[in-house]
Amino acid sequence: MKQIRGTYEGNLQEIDLVKKINIGTFFDFFTNQLSYNKPYCAIRITKNKYSNFSNRSVKPKSDIVLIEYNSTIEKLLIPNDYYLDETILGDSQLTYIPKSGISVKMNDSKTYQIHKFTLNSFDKVFNNKFLCAGTLMYSKNQVNEVFNREMLLKFWNISEECFFNYFSKNIFQLENQINKYGSIQQYCLVRLKEIVNDNIKIKQHIFTGKLDFEDPFCATFSFINNNLETFRYTDFYFSQGSNRKKNPTIVVKPKF
Repeated sequence: MKQIRGTYEGNLQEIDLVKKINIGTFFDFFTNQLSYNKPYCAIRITKNKYSNFSNRSVKPKSDIVLIEYNSTIEKLLIPNDYYLDETILGDSQLTYIPKSGISVKMNDSKTYQIHKFTLNSFDKVFNNKFLCAGTLMYSKNQVNEVFNREMLLKFWNISEECFFNYFSKNIFQLENQINKYGSIQQYCLVRLKEIVNDNIKIKQHIFTGKLDFEDPFCATFSFINNNLETFRYTDFYFSQGSNRKKNPTIVVKPKF
C-alpha cells in the first residue's frame, strides 16, 4: 500500500538526519566544509525565526543547524537517542555555528515546495501586480472561474481594460487569441522565471533565505534524496497554490 507523503514523513526525515549527524555519519563532510574546530552537534529547528522580509517570525529556510557542543548537550544526547531540537533544549544558551543551516527535502520527492508567495509578499518582491494577477488567472471560461478572475482584479484594484492593455504590449495580438487568459498566464510564468534568474537577491530570498534570516537560519547546505551537499540552485517553475479559490498563493517548485 502506497504511503501518504506529507509533513509527517518530512519530519521523520529531519529527525533521522539530526541523529545521523550526531553519531558522526557526516563528520568528513562538515570537516571539509566548515572552518570550525570545536565539537558540535545538530539540532532540528522547531521554532519560527524573525524574518527581515516579513518583519515577523516565520518558518526559516534551515530545518537543521549545528551548534557548539557543551556539557548540557552531552547529558541530553544519549537519553534522546542522539536527537535534539529547540524544544528539548528549552532555554539553554546555544552557540550557533556560522553557515551551518541545512534545508531538508523529502526523499525521492519531485514536487516539494521551494517557496510560497502570498499576494502581498509577491508584490513586495516583484513590485508588479499585473504579473501576480496574470499568473493566478484561470484560463477557462467556467462561471466560477470568471467570478474569481473578477475578485482577483478587484483585490489589485485593476480594471479589466487596464489588465489587458498591460499585457497587449507584451503578447503579440493578444486581442485576437482565443484563450487570452491562458496566453497571459503562460507569459507571466516565463517572465517571472527570467526575473528571478536575473536578480540574485530575489533568487536568494526564494531559495536560501539569505538577507532574510540571520545565519544559520538561511540555508547553506541542502539534503535532497539522501545527499548532503553545499546548496545549489535547481531549475524551477512557478505555479498556483493548491487553495487558489479561498487563499490564492504562488508557489515555486523544482523542475526536473
